[in-house]
Amino acid sequence: MKKLGINTISNIATKLWSMVSIYLFIPLYIRILGETSYGLVSFFATMQTTLNILGLGLSNTLRREFASGENTEKNAVRKYMLLRSVENIYFVIAAMISFLCVFGSPVIAEQWLQIETLDPRMVTIVIFLMGISIAFQLVANLYAGCLFGLEYQVDANIICILWSAAKSIGALAVIWMLSPNLIYFYCWHIFTDAIYFWVLRYYSIKKLDIKTKVKWRMNNFSNIKSVWKYTCGILCISFVALINKQLDKVIISKFLPITELGAYNIATTLGSLSTIIPIALYTTVFPRFTHYATTNNRLRLEKEFLKINKAVGLILSSMGAFIAVYALPLIRVWTGSEAYIEILGFVGTLVVLAVAITEYQEIPYALALANGNTKYNVIVGGIFIPFVFFATYIGIVKYGLVGAGMVYLVTMTAQTLIYEWMVYHKYLKVNPVRVILTDMILPLSLSLFIAFTSKYMIELRTLTPLAESGLAVVFGGLTLVVLFIVFMRKDMVYLLKKGKGEEQECCH
Repeated sequence: MKKLGINTISNIATKLWSMVSIYLFIPLYIRILGETSYGLVSFFATMQTTLNILGLGLSNTLRREFASGENTEKNAVRKYMLLRSVENIYFVIAAMISFLCVFGSPVIAEQWLQIETLDPRMVTIVIFLMGISIAFQLVANLYAGCLFGLEYQVDANIICILWSAAKSIGALAVIWMLSPNLIYFYCWHIFTDAIYFWVLRYYSIKKLDIKTKVKWRMNNFSNIKSVWKYTCGILCISFVALINKQLDKVIISKFLPITELGAYNIATTLGSLSTIIPIALYTTVFPRFTHYATTNNRLRLEKEFLKINKAVGLILSSMGAFIAVYALPLIRVWTGSEAYIEILGFVGTLVVLAVAITEYQEIPYALALANGNTKYNVIVGGIFIPFVFFATYIGIVKYGLVGAGMVYLVTMTAQTLIYEWMVYHKYLKVNPVRVILTDMILPLSLSLFIAFTSKYMIELRTLTPLAESGLAVVFGGLTLVVLFIVFMRKDMVYLLKKGKGEEQECCH
């Protein structure tokens, strides 16, 4: 449990740094580059998510494989051989991504994106450089997954933070001291991504701690057969998630000015504040859940899942509700861009809330994957694909960003409720409806009520956006305390009694 706590803290620290760097550097990027150029930078995230589908889900597969089985020399050799087989596939995929961006960048720049005042030749070069950066990160994430699976999560997180800091600070220095040119910006990205790739590869192989000398050969590709079924499931999940979560941004980039895409992505990025705890805990508990599932320790698995899932649900409810309701003042304080505020309006609340609701799936997803179950994500996401495609297209074409936000919120809410019910029904002995009510619906409803009420009361007074944002943090924190008292009172009393008992024992 001690290692679980340390890994959790390190994962939260990494997510916090990621959020801090995003919220610290994005306003500076916007100020130096301008809203239009930043719109192209925000397209990078959509492009990265789209091209990552070529990773075939092998990174997540290795994370699970490296977390499974006993710590023996034979198992370590098996993991090494599997890693070498997969990385060779990834090298080919990385080369394919680079070639795709070489030949596809002119089409994207001149026929797809509404680039407004940007130079098409510059945009073409930038998209090509984006592709190289994505290729390096794709392979690097493979090795990061291995370290997380081995539960060297602190090491992986330290490397990630150093890489992220070097990339963000260096990119800012480049465009500030040399020129506000996106070509220089992404050249620096490629440089840091290459170092990140090399360090993670060296470290992940070293941590396997293989005592005997082994050599990988071409015929070792056959060991991928043992994980191919799980890998195909992850690939299908990635493809479905790509459509459900990125289609709105792709359509926006086609039919609306790139400045509106930037504003929409700003709202999405703001919403990701609420994902810090769920994603950090997913990263922490997935190897542990996998170990319990593969060693048939079902009782321990369910007990830990229920406590972690409830705590995550309460934190997510409070953060998601208040960030969504106070989206505009937060964005105004953060970016200082009145153009984005004017573009977004109520769309900011819709998008942030949709992002938060999606994250209720995070811990159930860890439970399902730990049991080797990938089909539920595919089934739920696949059913919604036709609706997502047509509704998103019609919504954006007819109603612009408002249509995109509404469709995104409705889709993510429906998918989350269905997915949670299926996972709980399959792997838990308790009533799935009861878990959904106590871990999601009731705490989120209460949080939204308090958030909207406090926002109405605050708007009766004339306050600066900074003061309004500060009060949002205060009310959000108080709401979180209320949620824990209402929904986790028994667990809190137990922990307090346990702590008090241990203190008295120490005194004697």
